[in-house]
Amino acid sequence: MRRYIVQKDLMEENIRLVQKAAGSALLYGTVKANGYGLGLEAMVRTFSAQGIDHFAVTEPSDAKRICEYGVPVTEVLMMRPVTEPEELEALLTLPVTLSVGSTEDAQALTQAARRLHVFPQAHIQVDTGLGRFGFVAGESEQIFRIYDQFPDIRFTGIYTHFAFGANRRLTMRQFYLFQKTVQTLERAGYDVGIRHCASSAALFYFPETRLDAVRVGSAMLGRILHGERFGLKTVGVCEASIDELRTLPAGATVGYAARFTAKQDMRIATVCVGTLHGLSLEAGSGKKDFVSGLRALAGQARRLVRRSASLCASVNGQTVPVLGVVYTEAVALDVTGIDCRVGDLARLPLNPIYLRYMDCVWTDSCAAEAETEP
Repeated sequence: MRRYIVQKDLMEENIRLVQKAAGSALLYGTVKANGYGLGLEAMVRTFSAQGIDHFAVTEPSDAKRICEYGVPVTEVLMMRPVTEPEELEALLTLPVTLSVGSTEDAQALTQAARRLHVFPQAHIQVDTGLGRFGFVAGESEQIFRIYDQFPDIRFTGIYTHFAFGANRRLTMRQFYLFQKTVQTLERAGYDVGIRHCASSAALFYFPETRLDAVRVGSAMLGRILHGERFGLKTVGVCEASIDELRTLPAGATVGYAARFTAKQDMRIATVCVGTLHGLSLEAGSGKKDFVSGLRALAGQARRLVRRSASLCASVNGQTVPVLGVVYTEAVALDVTGIDCRVGDLARLPLNPIYLRYMDCVWTDSCAAEAETEP
């Protein structure tokens, strides 16, 4: 047996903290990536019960589904450009605000809107350093032309996305570039609408970036760097049964690359949860410049050692270490001296955004269980 348990009461506490931090700013409940792995409908309904009726997504199909759940929906913000005609036409029948980050985006949106005889609503995307979508900060002349050449689009907002919302140097640099772009547009006489750039981490670390609206998802799960400093609680834990118990002699190795060697006889529990299910995974990394590449390699080496040494689970209320590198389909736990048997449950910290091949179970209250979360 294995499942991922979501403590709804803890999420509701986090939502209230987010709402307090957002203050008067409009709050977009971000539910991308299937509600960060917890299920889109369950996340939307939980947000809605706490009074959130503005949502943000990255997939057109998610926008459509949100509008079918029967909860109050004032607006769904598409956080990436959509240019495929059929997808655009479907979205234009819903309370969806599109994103425009290029002339091509605006052209596709205008063409779809004219076929349906509607006036779409959109926000301008500005790229201040994430390098994903949007007009590069400083390209104000291009944005001028968008406002002037596409009068059929109602531009009701402008936004950017921070690369690392918990890092002051990076965030403040991006914030400055965004503010400078906005000020240039306003001085030229354009009404930019609502301004937003803060997502989960920046909202708590740098409240000055709050502006008119915020987009928050991972903070609702308590999954921002040092979130406990702000009272956030980590929501969700993997629960799986022990499938095998065995004794390893001193000198035996455990895990891929034999990175752990037993110094004495040990009792090992095998639990069938591994990287296949999202345990011990991190976001991938692409090509870097030379200096950044060296730093990344050094960081990866440090994390590999730390992760092997620090990743823990709990068995019958007691914290136990994970041994070696996590297997694809399983993990080895050191249960030496722990009273346990096959079938007993282990609880493992697992980031749900990578959740695979596992039921996600929402519970009204897991406060007592959460006390033993590793």
